[in-house]
Amino acid sequence: MSDETIESLKAQIRGLSSERDRYKADASSWQTKATEASSQIATLQGQVTNLTPFQEQVSALKADIQRTNTRADQEVALAGMGITSTRARRLIRREYTSEVADLADGAEAPKFGAFVETLKADTFFGNLFSGTATEPAKPKEKEKRRPAADPNGGTTTPREPEKALDLASYNERRNRIGIGAARASLEQLKKQGIIS
Repeated sequence: MSDETIESLKAQIRGLSSERDRYKADASSWQTKATEASSQIATLQGQVTNLTPFQEQVSALKADIQRTNTRADQEVALAGMGITSTRARRLIRREYTSEVADLADGAEAPKFGAFVETLKADTFFGNLFSGTATEPAKPKEKEKRRPAADPNGGTTTPREPEKALDLASYNERRNRIGIGAARASLEQLKKQGIIS
């Protein structure tokens, strides 16, 4: 082998060694990143595990909202059909729940309003729709006081003047009693037709 060949081979070995060192550094860098990623994954899995109670609460709230909406829809349907009795409403809702529970698997539950309409023809439930069971009790009306037979009963009629009133007695009363009494005397004179 010539010296040139040997030098060429040594140069290639040095190049391969530097490339190997670079690959080792890359591998070490990737190993560090993989360790960090594993740590982050473990942290995220812990957070997801911590979210489970919240997810259960959200599911419970959604179910509660659904029950409330269903109940409100049923109340509106019953009120629209004139059923105001609380016990009658409760009885019809229980009957509907029982009907839905008795359905075969995969069978579609009837709409609540349509189910209640079928109850009208039933001999037992039909009484709830007749109006006798659903009418709320009317409050008792207060008795109105009756007026007395004679609204002026117990009052006294004004006395007639003892003597006929003339202009001289009018002036005398006016001077003695004052202007208020004089006006009353003047009214008496008008009634007697002495003055107009």
